Amino acid sequence: MRINKKYLFLGLAFFIISVFIVRNFILRPKKVPAFFVVRRADVVEKVSVTGELDASEKVSLKFPSGGLVSWVRVKEGDGVKKGQALASLDTREGNLRLKSSLLTYKKTRADFDQIMDDNKNYLENPDSKSREKIKRTLDKAQIDLDLSVIQVEKDDLAMKLINLFSPISGVISKSLVNFAPIFVSPGEVAFEVVNPESLYFLGFVDQIDVTKIKAGLAGTVHLDSFPDEDFKGKISYISLTPIEGEESTIYKVKVSLSEIKNKDLKYKIGLSGEANFVINEAKDVLAVPVGFVKEDEKGKYVLVSPKKDKIYIETGLEAQDMIEVKRGISADDTIYE
Repeated sequence: MRINKKYLFLGLAFFIISVFIVRNFILRPKKVPAFFVVRRADVVEKVSVTGELDASEKVSLKFPSGGLVSWVRVKEGDGVKKGQALASLDTREGNLRLKSSLLTYKKTRADFDQIMDDNKNYLENPDSKSREKIKRTLDKAQIDLDLSVIQVEKDDLAMKLINLFSPISGVISKSLVNFAPIFVSPGEVAFEVVNPESLYFLGFVDQIDVTKIKAGLAGTVHLDSFPDEDFKGKISYISLTPIEGEESTIYKVKVSLSEIKNKDLKYKIGLSGEANFVINEAKDVLAVPVGFVKEDEKGKYVLVSPKKDKIYIETGLEAQDMIEVKRGISADDTIYE
């Protein structure tokens, strides 16, 4: 028996419409509006600063003049004391330079004395015609002598700087001179020394929040690598100028961490985390979540029924998640989002 195509299409259309109605209007659960029961709570306004651990005592050590390293006493990871010798340049070349400059000085001094003797009579009874010529000769001789003295002092200082000493106690965090003999260029970094007990939290705060904090403000520091530990900290410094190269206006904030003792090197430079500072607080006040407070041309209001009936309110302190309500609603009232 052949089925009429007209009835087939009508039946198919009826089936599709029926499925749509059942799925979207009968079986679909009704949306329950979000609500909140008004209660008393502490409203705390905070400033959160992301950053990382750094050290206030860290130095990069270089040989002022290049040369051949003759000995090395330390390697990366070694602990060092303040004033400890780390490495030294070969003294032979420096000794030769110093001897050369001393000989040059002796020769220049002899030339200077000879010029003074040759012009002794003119100095005692100067002739007006030759006065300027003699003066120029003596000035040049004095300059030559001064230059030779300066060169001796420079070469003597270079000999005193062939040894590299650590100006702080700490740990060799980087060593680019690991053996001798090896040649180093002038100004090339040889070692980096860090005092692991001088750690502080280096934070970065935007221009909106930087005006809310100040030096001396206490807070807590949380490190991502130590989720179960929080450290007390205090702001010791806020930069006057923003960091260059950032897309937005960002300032440096240094937070001292007196609680961290790091003799076992548990805490590493560069560990990321967050510092939190309470800048305002209202204790035991009526409070509601920020998302439940609306605003129109008349002011701020909340919805007191699923039908969106409004009650206008007076608010106080607003934090990141909660806002204080001073007037308009009471404890145990139910409000809707």
